[in-house]
Amino acid sequence: MTLPIKCTLLLFSFYCFGPLYGQVFDDWEARPAVAVEHEFNNEIEVKGKFRHYLRTNSGYFERSSFGIKADYEYALTTWLAPGIDYYYKYNNEQSAHVIRYSLKANHRWEDSFEIVYSFRLQFSFVSASRPNYYLRNKVEGSYVLAKALSIFLFAENYQMIHAGLGFYAQKSGIGAEWELSDTHELELTFDLKNKSDHQDIARISLNYTYIIK
Repeated sequence: MTLPIKCTLLLFSFYCFGPLYGQVFDDWEARPAVAVEHEFNNEIEVKGKFRHYLRTNSGYFERSSFGIKADYEYALTTWLAPGIDYYYKYNNEQSAHVIRYSLKANHRWEDSFEIVYSFRLQFSFVSASRPNYYLRNKVEGSYVLAKALSIFLFAENYQMIHAGLGFYAQKSGIGAEWELSDTHELELTFDLKNKSDHQDIARISLNYTYIIK
């Protein structure tokens, strides 16, 4: 059985059996997306993404959104890189602007295993609402299974800045990234988001990216 068939069967099983686990989590969400990406010679990367949001055990279409993201990282050393990115999203009802300042530290063992820690300060502006501020801490480990296939695990904590720090959400998950060619990538992710309102949301994301060289 080829790898694309295995990935398709895995995704199909999530959609078929997700409703059976509705009692385990408060909801199952699905987020399929397609994106176009290009990295300039000055290391600025720009990505445009179109995404659907499905909720209620992935059976109810909630909305679609289009986003544009630009980010830049500067390598201070082989293991430390500060960066900044800007993200704009529109979903026919409201627009959002997100600015994130980040600091990433990584360590690689040979060519197969890497662990990355990232610290982010995030500013979010949604339509005419007051901006929200967050601190985000993320740890991710990735392992290369084959030349074009890698798997990863991650955990991320969100703290809202409002008269001090307060817990906002905790996200953890597992995923796989497959480089179909030099210009085509496919990523499948399953994560669980525990929110401050005590809701546990399971999310499945399938992302296709076309890379402009």
